[in-house]
Amino acid sequence: MFNNFTGNSPPAYMYKFICAITGLCLVTILEVYPVTLTDDGAKAMQLLERARLLYEASDYDSLPYYYISAQFIFDGLQQYESVAECMLGMVDYHRMLNQQSEATRMLESAEEYIIQHFGQESESWADALFVRAKLYTGQNRSRESVSLLKSNLELQERINLDVKGRARVYNVIGAAYYTLGDFDSAEVSYQKSYETYMRISGEPSVEKGILLFNLGLVYSKRNDQHKWAEYAIQGIENNISLFGPEFPDLAENYNSLSSYYISIGKLDSARNYLNRAERIMINSYGKDYFELSRIYINRARIHKYEGNYQASLDYYQQAVSILENQEIPNRLIQNVVYVHLGNLYSSIREYQLAYDYLSRLLETKELVHPTRMAVFYTYIADVQTKLGNFAEAEGYMQEVFDIRRKFPFSNSLGLTSEYRIYGILMDSIGRSEIAGQYLKMALAVTFQTFGNNHFKTAGMHKVLGDYMERNDSLDIALDHYQRSIHTLVPEYNMMGLKQNPDPKDVSNLLFYLQVLKKKAGILEAMAMRSSTPVEKLEYSRAAYSAYHASIEIIGMLRTSYLNDESKLYLSDIERETYEKCLRTAFDCYKLSDDSEFLQKAFIVAEKAKYATLQSALHKEEALSLSGIPDSIRGLENGLKRQLSVYQALLMESQDDTLPDQVKVQQYRSEVFRLKDQMAGLYRSIEVEYPEYYRLLYRQEVTHPDKLMAMLGKRDKLIEYFIAGEEYYIFEISHSEIIGNRLKVDDSFLRDLDIVKRYIGGKSIRDTIRDDHSGFIESASRLYEVLIPSPERFKNLIIIPEGILSYFPFDVLITEPVPEFSGLYSEVPFLIRSHTIRYGYNAGLLLNQKPGKPGNLKRFVGFAPGYLKGHEDPILADASREIKINRTLLAALPGSIDEVVAIGRILRGEVFIETAASEGRFKDVAGESHIIHLATHAFLDDQDPLQSTLVFSENKQEREDGLLKVYELYNMSLKAKMVVLSACNTGLGELRGGEGIMSLARAFFYAGVPNIVMTLWTVSDLQSYELMVSFYRQLNKGRKAEIALRKAKLDFLDNSNPLYQHPRYWAGYILVGNPGHLFLPGFYRQLIAIPSIILLLLAGFYAWKNYFRKKIKD
Repeated sequence: MFNNFTGNSPPAYMYKFICAITGLCLVTILEVYPVTLTDDGAKAMQLLERARLLYEASDYDSLPYYYISAQFIFDGLQQYESVAECMLGMVDYHRMLNQQSEATRMLESAEEYIIQHFGQESESWADALFVRAKLYTGQNRSRESVSLLKSNLELQERINLDVKGRARVYNVIGAAYYTLGDFDSAEVSYQKSYETYMRISGEPSVEKGILLFNLGLVYSKRNDQHKWAEYAIQGIENNISLFGPEFPDLAENYNSLSSYYISIGKLDSARNYLNRAERIMINSYGKDYFELSRIYINRARIHKYEGNYQASLDYYQQAVSILENQEIPNRLIQNVVYVHLGNLYSSIREYQLAYDYLSRLLETKELVHPTRMAVFYTYIADVQTKLGNFAEAEGYMQEVFDIRRKFPFSNSLGLTSEYRIYGILMDSIGRSEIAGQYLKMALAVTFQTFGNNHFKTAGMHKVLGDYMERNDSLDIALDHYQRSIHTLVPEYNMMGLKQNPDPKDVSNLLFYLQVLKKKAGILEAMAMRSSTPVEKLEYSRAAYSAYHASIEIIGMLRTSYLNDESKLYLSDIERETYEKCLRTAFDCYKLSDDSEFLQKAFIVAEKAKYATLQSALHKEEALSLSGIPDSIRGLENGLKRQLSVYQALLMESQDDTLPDQVKVQQYRSEVFRLKDQMAGLYRSIEVEYPEYYRLLYRQEVTHPDKLMAMLGKRDKLIEYFIAGEEYYIFEISHSEIIGNRLKVDDSFLRDLDIVKRYIGGKSIRDTIRDDHSGFIESASRLYEVLIPSPERFKNLIIIPEGILSYFPFDVLITEPVPEFSGLYSEVPFLIRSHTIRYGYNAGLLLNQKPGKPGNLKRFVGFAPGYLKGHEDPILADASREIKINRTLLAALPGSIDEVVAIGRILRGEVFIETAASEGRFKDVAGESHIIHLATHAFLDDQDPLQSTLVFSENKQEREDGLLKVYELYNMSLKAKMVVLSACNTGLGELRGGEGIMSLARAFFYAGVPNIVMTLWTVSDLQSYELMVSFYRQLNKGRKAEIALRKAKLDFLDNSNPLYQHPRYWAGYILVGNPGHLFLPGFYRQLIAIPSIILLLLAGFYAWKNYFRKKIKD
């Protein structure tokens, strides 16, 4: 194979060392055991034959020993031809290790030796030309390689060498043409070589294995998939018959076959052969072998087809990293990576990044065949069209057409791409008629090449559907989308608009999702244009059916993704799909008055909220219920811990002012390796534990009827869902579900903003300047809109959405306030009449099973010591939020007093000042019942994983005292509740479908079911009063939500009027369903009664014995 071994290899000085040691050993042996000339010659020939055999078997580790040993003996025997063969063999060895400089230096020495002893009209010189040509091909000098090889053929003809040598040369000529992108010429050369070898012998051989592989690659580029698969399989059979199933060259055979299965959309088969290829390659050459880049490219392609863009990007970047670490990067493979990276970024609408990668292909203009450049120009034109650079796009397409006139195209797939991309370009610049002609030609060529039942044909039907939709031909667009689905699933009845194939019957889920969404959009548009309610309802039902199937696919894709980055990105890009699905369900409800559609709308809202968090918790549940041994869970946790360490090292090294790029690359490679290991572990678990697979892919959501049964008579759950300019309110009580759709108008947003600004200040100075009447009016209007019919219900469970996630419902005002007296204790806030708790998702909230505390510590609290005092004397006290470095942190005296006081109340363990370190937290947090953190916090909206809780520094620990969100994600906590008495722990980046990426969410992810968190900068001393009161109520056995309400009301009623302002008490909210964290006083009394009775009986018995004894005496 023309791209041979080039992994991490011994440096040149090691080679010289081997030479010296080998020579010295042989001299010593010959001195001690003198042998005859014949014996020397026989031994040298044995060594050379062994080297030839190892070369054929692709076993390169010991090649230097045999070549150098043989060369030393042959040189002493003056057998110059054999010396030349050994010298050229070592050149080839270094070439295959991609040590280009050393290979070039040794080749020059070998050429001088050959000219000196044989001249340039010799077989040895022909061999030297052959080796130099292979070296040129690996150095991106393929045209020079072809020229040398043609000279080699002429020389062989003149000196009458055997045909086997010519066959070998034709193979390398084919490789050079392939590298240039001249696939027609490559095929001709490979076929000449193959036919020559077949005439010599019909038996399997190494040469035939190489040629079968190479011919398969050519046919892959020519899009002859039948021949591609045929030659790939023949190559595998040939190599197995020669050297068995572990022959190293089989790795490339399997990788090629994997590419074939990717091209026809059979991703499971592709992954199977890719696993074989990777195993053989790593076992043979190690994990740093540069050809692994080809395997990573195919893994990336599979992930891209599955919509797992982050994983795809990881594999592409690892491939780039491997290639860039080579002495001379393989430009052929680099181009492949640039093409795929460009297409990947184009898929996720990062068009400028796509262009940045694709434009690098222009650098190879002088290195590749014009037909290959035509393909590159086509990709670039596509991205330029998406960037809106239509003139540039048209210029590139004209370059393509000029090349096609000079070199008629034999690749039908390429022709399809050119017609498609040019058609889209024409449509983009308003030349719709020409666009339609080219797109129809593209469909015709695709159909002719692949037939009807191929996903590329399905893809062209979708492209034409998109074109028809843009041109307002909705009926024709719908027909193309239906045909696209029919192409994927031939059994599908195109006439049934409301029915869609089961996603389990479709191999390419991501493409099916795209078609379904387009179909649903067309049906929704038709519903809007319908003239009768009956017709409108029919189209709306069909649209809902397509959208519902879409979100089922999204759920399946999310479950299949192994890293959270991919899941979060999926939530971002598919949020709109959930919104449209809910909207059509609600439309059906309004049109039909069928409550089933209202329930369906609610279920969609549930599925859309915190989807990645739900997925992670569902995965943990599946792992715990499927009988997976502790040893495997231990391995999983070990990998998580290692990954957390290297992620921390990577982020820290990248944050350095002058980052050490070597270290950055090392850490990045280690993170990649650990993620890859975890992916392999989870895949093996899915295969070996079917129950885990069944539980993992079981998509369940809590039905409204079940929620009703869980709610008490005084409970009301209110769930909000915001979709563009509309928001939906679902009210669920123990007896009914009510749904309403309202407009998000300017007045609603203005009221939210007024309330937010009113409670968001940081000092007493801010309260003096506040617009009290504006706040009261806005809070009153918001109450009327957000809390419908609350009279019969005492306990409110709020499931917020979007901007409402930042909003404390406590401050809504339930009754008119004619005139504000200045005392907030007299304002009828919602907290006066209702207990309020929050949830990320109704199903998560009401299905929580926190479990019993068991042997956990009752309470553990942390209050680090900070050095600086606060500089602003008008502030009420220090606040727990930082935007600067550790040296400027404000002291928090109230936080230390707070933790110490709570520790006394609960008789718990507290860590204050320097003892409140990150390392100590990690040691004890996993075995604690309640965790309380009174610290500074740092929020990073640009990168939420970098948001931080600041502990004390402890130089005796490896930890830096900064607990970051990504570290929490890799922890496993058993606590029943965490109280985050730090600033803004409930805030963070708001992501579609995932809510707020806050510090509090990270604790929930780590396994804590109940969180008390803050929505804005909290006051240190006032926090002390509020938190101590909260824990006193909690210790009395009150439910957590009641305890928090009571603490707030006590603070509101009894504190200095200056601090009754909502900003001092409303910032703390409870997320979860904790119930009683400690036994209520009544139950404690019941437990105490038997103890008292026993004590009385014991006392009576002792008294009785005492008097008996006294009487007796």
